[in-house]
Amino acid sequence: MAANESNPTLKTNKNNETTRCPVRPLANFLPSIWGDRFLSFSFDKSELKALGKAIEEPKEDVRRTLFQYTCLSHTVKTRNFLRVLRIILMILPEHPSDT
Repeated sequence: MAANESNPTLKTNKNNETTRCPVRPLANFLPSIWGDRFLSFSFDKSELKALGKAIEEPKEDVRRTLFQYTCLSHTVKTRNFLRVLRIILMILPEHPSDT
């Protein structure tokens, strides 16, 4: 209570009545490493839907290749593994810093 009473401010309402309201002290926090990055973040739903469709298309190919992988010779397994790896790398979206 003492802290609130020591730092009051006066406010007047519609009826010209004056009341005392406590004022919150300002905090002096260190700046965040993220800064204001998330305050200006814009989210494009159409871009997200397009990425979702691009991921869905090769899913069945990857699934089929992985199931075939279990009953093949070592040479064919290696070839199929490289094929799956190539497909996965095609599915992954490019990182913005790569451009």
